[in-house]
Amino acid sequence: MHKKLTPVKLWVLCMLLMFSNLTFAQSRVVTGRVTDANNQPVVNASVTVKGSRTGTTTDENGNYSISVPANKKTLMVSYVGFADRDISISGNTANVVLSGQTTTLNDVVVTGYTSQRKKEITGAVSVVNVNQMKQAPVGTGEEALQGRASGVTVISSGQPGAASDIRIRGITAFGNNSPLVLIDGVRGGMHDINVNDIESLQVLKDASAAIYGVAGSNGVIIITTKKGRSGKARVSYDGYVGITTRGPGYDMATTQQEADAIWLQQRNSGIANPSSKQYGKGASPVIPDYITPFGAKEGDPGTDPATYDLNSNQITRANKLGTNWYNEITRNALTQSHNVSVSSGSDKSSYFFSLGYLNQEGIARFQYLTRYSVRANTQFTIKDKIRVGENAYIFYKTNPIYGNQSEGSPFTTAFREDAIIPVYDIKGNFAGTKSQDLGNARNPYADIYRTKDNHNNAWDINGNVYAEVDFLRHFTARTSFGGTVDNQYYYNFNFVGYENAEGNTGANSFSEGAQFNSSWTYTNTLAYNNSFGNHNVKLLIGTEAVNYYGRGLGAGRSSYFSEDPNFRIINTGSPTGPSNNGYAYQSSLWSQFARAEYNYKGKYLVSGSVRRDGSSVFADSVRYGYFPSVSAAWVISEENFMKGISFVNSLKLRYSWGKLGSTSNVNATNPLNLYGSSAGRSYYDISGSSNNPTQGFFRSNIGNPLTTFEGDIISNFGIDAVILKNKLDFTIDYYKKKISGLLFQASGTQYDRIFTGDAGLPKVNIGDMQNTGVDASLTYHGSVSKDFKFDITGTFTSYNNKI
Repeated sequence: MHKKLTPVKLWVLCMLLMFSNLTFAQSRVVTGRVTDANNQPVVNASVTVKGSRTGTTTDENGNYSISVPANKKTLMVSYVGFADRDISISGNTANVVLSGQTTTLNDVVVTGYTSQRKKEITGAVSVVNVNQMKQAPVGTGEEALQGRASGVTVISSGQPGAASDIRIRGITAFGNNSPLVLIDGVRGGMHDINVNDIESLQVLKDASAAIYGVAGSNGVIIITTKKGRSGKARVSYDGYVGITTRGPGYDMATTQQEADAIWLQQRNSGIANPSSKQYGKGASPVIPDYITPFGAKEGDPGTDPATYDLNSNQITRANKLGTNWYNEITRNALTQSHNVSVSSGSDKSSYFFSLGYLNQEGIARFQYLTRYSVRANTQFTIKDKIRVGENAYIFYKTNPIYGNQSEGSPFTTAFREDAIIPVYDIKGNFAGTKSQDLGNARNPYADIYRTKDNHNNAWDINGNVYAEVDFLRHFTARTSFGGTVDNQYYYNFNFVGYENAEGNTGANSFSEGAQFNSSWTYTNTLAYNNSFGNHNVKLLIGTEAVNYYGRGLGAGRSSYFSEDPNFRIINTGSPTGPSNNGYAYQSSLWSQFARAEYNYKGKYLVSGSVRRDGSSVFADSVRYGYFPSVSAAWVISEENFMKGISFVNSLKLRYSWGKLGSTSNVNATNPLNLYGSSAGRSYYDISGSSNNPTQGFFRSNIGNPLTTFEGDIISNFGIDAVILKNKLDFTIDYYKKKISGLLFQASGTQYDRIFTGDAGLPKVNIGDMQNTGVDASLTYHGSVSKDFKFDITGTFTSYNNKI
């Protein structure tokens, strides 16, 4: 039975419905146009509702449209190169004019799981100009970073695809000295990143890295990749084609100059009548017509081409003018890079996709790096409070294993090989050092030619998925899971150097192998951000789990009767004496961390953090370490007594102190005593039958359960300044880093080989190290006209290392 509504109840219901309608109508759409001082549209300017995460960007005409809650009255408008503006809104239209600025102090950068404006940073953080970095025609991310940040040195071999060493403020350990690299919050590497995908790059050099604990002991490089922006879909292309020249080369000695040097050397040694198998004897050397047969002249026995035999009578004419081996192994190299990206977005979703192709030849012949890459970054907003997204990067590259590395690089052998030796003998086979008077340097051109069909292939996936939730006005919870999967496959054929002094006596060989490496990072954070009066407070707590795992295997055989590339597989080699190997590794890290930031009036800044790391490479009793840091800054230019000094736009003093640690070169088996089995070391003929030895075990590793983290104490004092109407900005930092308990292989009487045999020795904490130094950078922002602007940047790095 249904009850009838009384007039009073009906009135209440109508009011509730009306209130409900009013509630849903509590937001309004505000539109407008953003322009510069010349009434030109500012494209991709950021427009956000102050006090919320609702935002959009302007289109190609500078127009925007945004939904504004009724309780919000202010829009924030910003764009790189312009001063930020807060606009009060009363109606449904708000046009904005931005004023130009040259300072980058308002740029937002990522530091320690959170973002900050540059002017609020209290630590030693280098913000790299990504636009300048992308102008360098290089193949790896490390090479693009070279010379871009003070305190950061990059050492590269120059070989396409070769690994580079990145050092932040020098060498501070006997083991791993590489910095932690974070890409969109996920641990990875710079080596194969597509530089065109980078949106921002920061380098944490001091105690600001303590928020990352043991992983940050060598500094931290934080990379953020590009995201989609609101507006119509944008398609962009970036590419270049260029030539790397080998330069003028080296003034290498001719054959006559080498012969004269031999005569001079002998005379200086007191030999009155110098002699040489190749150059005869007498007052001056005589260059022979042939080097094989040794020192032969035209018509001598063995020089008739009909008697040529590669093994017993390789006939090689002397190069009387001299072979310039540097010129023989080098070339002018073509480099090309092509990148296409598509991006778009709205206040509800955004996307960024890119395709990249890089083909970089080396100045050494047959040397190259080819890489194909794909990136996909997307984000979706749910009811203005929830954001979910992903960042994914996939690449494939091929990069040959180059030269005979056991003999050094081809450039090394080029400087050792005699000029009298030609590249080829009379039959077109490689010439070499069969002459006993020419030592045993290798033919460098032969080395690189023979390895041109070797390959090293890699397929990698790097990225993460994440979700963020805003609640209670000032809180944001974030969860992120991501990592890297790396697959590699290589094969390598070793030729017989028939032209060398040993002759054609060895056997060729072939090896191939595969590697699988992976890591994942699971991070959860809760952030609080609030401003009240002149005070601004940011708090962050979080947990993080990291895991590393990998396996690899390899196999090889020898005595291949054919050297055809299509014949090079394991099964076609000799079944006698095959080789195989394998490895596996695993380690993990479990961490909790917290950070607090306080800002009073924008001139007194304080920040502190603490992290607790637990590493699986140490025994249970010493597995955990605590790593605190504190930093403070005084923005002097905000004080009243500085207001009258017009040439100073910004002046800030900084100080930081922190304790970090390092696991350096310790592996997960370090605390353990291990035993292994090997036919050559632990099988024994107990029964007397050599055909059936009994398996035994040998001690393969001596453990040390007391090994723990290195202890790093870092202090830093710095000055940041912007002067002369924002035309000149500079930073100077003085730092000291003291490392105690360096991780190094054990030594001492208890580890004498008499007692340990050939077992692996553990890493232990022994010795101290200290680095002190100065970093400085200076940038001048100049302009010739409104459309012609330029920057000139210089960096300075100096440090003193004591062990």
